[in-house]
Amino acid sequence: MSMGTSSVPVPLVMGQPMPLEDRWILSRVERVFASVGELLEKFELGEAVRQLRDFFWEEFADWYIEAAKVRVREGDRSPMPVLVHVLDRTLRALHPAMPYVTEAIWQRLNALRPDPEGASALIIASYPQADAVRFDDAAEREFAALQDFVRGIRNVRAEKRVEAGRWVESYIVAGEVAGAARAWAGAIEQLARTRPLHVV
Repeated sequence: MSMGTSSVPVPLVMGQPMPLEDRWILSRVERVFASVGELLEKFELGEAVRQLRDFFWEEFADWYIEAAKVRVREGDRSPMPVLVHVLDRTLRALHPAMPYVTEAIWQRLNALRPDPEGASALIIASYPQADAVRFDDAAEREFAALQDFVRGIRNVRAEKRVEAGRWVESYIVAGEVAGAARAWAGAIEQLARTRPLHVV
């Protein structure tokens, strides 16, 4: 696998503000790659793979994909380029540790969207380097607050032994991020299985 900088672009609709969850995942993937790059330079391979695994399952799969589903169900296809971009870069980063699985998945992805660099196999595709330009502290702080809302509702549900399939009414006190919480109400409702949701 080439160690050159991966330059796979994220096609975005120009002139439109990017949704919070898109900004968040694009920032998080680059921040994780920065950390993984430092770990690899110190030959801390186990920790590097652990961070990539945690990012893939906990942030990308558990949070971003679930948030993106809300928009896709409403007919909004704008999450698709971001999903493809993050999946592509994560597969590249995981490839040295999981060569066969990542190659098989990447080949299916490449059949749908050929690699912009022209690589025919993941093993010869460039390894992703962190792009600090995409670091977005504000998006990470705001999204962390929204994650706290969802976790809080889930914790109350667990304490009260509410069945997983049951929708419940919820109130959240949002403070400084009330605007973002209202804008993201649909995703909070879906992720926490709460409806109606009242932001105060």
